[in-house]
Amino acid sequence: MGVHLLIATLGINPHDYVSAIPRREIAWIKDYAVPVSTNDPLAPSAAQNAPSEHVSLLEKYLKIAPYLLPTDPDLLTSNLWHKDLHSGNIFLEGGHITSIIDWQRAWAGPLFTQARHPQLIDYQGEVMLKFPDSYKDLTEDKKIPIRKQVASSIILHLYENFTAKANPRLSKVFSVEHGRTRGEVISFASNTWDDDILPFRECLIRIEK
Repeated sequence: MGVHLLIATLGINPHDYVSAIPRREIAWIKDYAVPVSTNDPLAPSAAQNAPSEHVSLLEKYLKIAPYLLPTDPDLLTSNLWHKDLHSGNIFLEGGHITSIIDWQRAWAGPLFTQARHPQLIDYQGEVMLKFPDSYKDLTEDKKIPIRKQVASSIILHLYENFTAKANPRLSKVFSVEHGRTRGEVISFASNTWDDDILPFRECLIRIEK
């Protein structure tokens, strides 16, 4: 966390920031990444276990890094963001938030790379704000997923509307074209060896498409 805060404090260009992440990872992997024996029953996939695969993908990322960030300067200012905001990390008393825990993986970085919908309201499916006309004729087992879809859609809709009024700068992040994919590939590039190479590779493929 200290390194990232130092970068933010020094005012390093955000584009340099998103390129520094894979360069750091490449250097670490070349020096320290040790593949697990293929005889180990817990060995990861061949790609996950091969340092060269990680380096190859990170080098591909470096080619597109200059195009990942938006041009709006409001979205490039440094921010500290909690990326694991769910009910287990939020403490309430008397209807008010008293504390938020689990900050150990938080760091300062450009708002565009940091901002996420809180896990409490995050929803990636098709938005449905009201029940379809045929809902009353459906069987109960078919009504259940529709109720969940409508409930998740309404919560997301209310959150985004409130955010647009209370925090317009954050709201702009949510409207950037392909913003989630562009932001996620930056995030996934930060630790492919200990986390998972697959989502990083999938993001690169989506960006190529």
